Amino acid sequence: MTICTHIREDIERSQKTPTAVPFAWFLLGALLIHSDFLLITIIGVMLAVYGGYRLFFRGRMLACCISNYREAVAKGEKPSMGCLKDRLSF
Repeated sequence: MTICTHIREDIERSQKTPTAVPFAWFLLGALLIHSDFLLITIIGVMLAVYGGYRLFFRGRMLACCISNYREAVAKGEKPSMGCLKDRLSF
């Protein structure tokens, strides 16, 4: 639950973009890393790091949803799958 409380405002901000966008930034950065020009390589590293961080953040949000789902199941409630569907949608 500590993860959920720390990233609550970031979750609401990042719900507007699908998961495919940071994945595409990561792949574009990985593609640009193999350039012969230094500036393009630096831009590629920055895009790959940014996309990787956003994907890691999405993973943390998914872990928060899974932990909330498991807590609700343990309490005997019927949890909604809305949070998991939102996180896994592309």
